[in-house]
Amino acid sequence: MNKWGISAILYLLLVIGGYTVYSEVFQNNKDKSAEAKNAGHGHESGAKKD
Repeated sequence: MNKWGISAILYLLLVIGGYTVYSEVFQNNKDKSAEAKNAGHGHESGAKKD
């Protein structure tokens, strides 16, 4: 029974840790893509006006 308990705890830690890493990586990508979409807007975009 001890093996099952230890295995269950390790499994939960692995799932929670994996999700935490996943959410951090993809949250950073969403922030960067939002910045890239808005890069051409505004005064500081560096676009030349004719």
